[in-house]
Amino acid sequence: MKWLSAVLPFVVLSPLLIVAAIWQGRQTERWGEIPEMKEFAARLQHLPRVIGPWHAVLGERLDEAKRKEAGAGRKRKSG
Repeated sequence: MKWLSAVLPFVVLSPLLIVAAIWQGRQTERWGEIPEMKEFAARLQHLPRVIGPWHAVLGERLDEAKRKEAGAGRKRKSG
């Protein structure tokens, strides 16, 4: 009967912890796309490339393996 008092807290608290973790993950949009990210990415396309004496230079694109490892979004549409 002593084992029951040792195991009971884990049996009761484990499902509560799992449910709380899933709830928190959904609230913070940990899994899935963040809706605002598409809007922010679209706004970047409208930034000026020249501001006063400053000229923007686009860097090289990351290869697909690095993009996947970094968790980067979908590929840009060419054109």
